[in-house]
Amino acid sequence: MNFCDGRPPPLSSAAAAAAAAAAAAAAAAEGAAAAAAEVAAVAAALVAAAAGAAPDSPHRSEPLRRPSQQQQQQQQSKQQQQQQQQQKKLRRTQPDLSSFGKECMQQR
Repeated sequence: MNFCDGRPPPLSSAAAAAAAAAAAAAAAAEGAAAAAAEVAAVAAALVAAAAGAAPDSPHRSEPLRRPSQQQQQQQQSKQQQQQQQQQKKLRRTQPDLSSFGKECMQQR
C-alpha cells in the first residue's frame, strides 16, 4: 500500500501480466474441471445403461431362464408351510379365548 494516500501502489507490467496469466490459468482449470465432470457423468450414464441392458446370466449370450412350473409350485408350497408354521407359533403364544365365554356361562 502507498502510505501517503492509502491507495495500493501501481502494478508493474510484469506483475499485471502474471496476474492475468494466473486468472487465465484459473479459468482454464475451472473449465477443464467442468468438462471432466461432464465426461464422468456421461461415462456413468453409459455404464448404468449397459448394466441395465445386460442380463443377469453369467453368460451374456444365454437368455435368462425362468423357473419351471414345478419349481414355482415347490416355492409356493414352501411359502405356505412357512406361513402355517408362523400361525402355529402365534397360536401357541396367544391364549385361547374361544372357551372363555363358555366357562363364564357355566360358572353362573
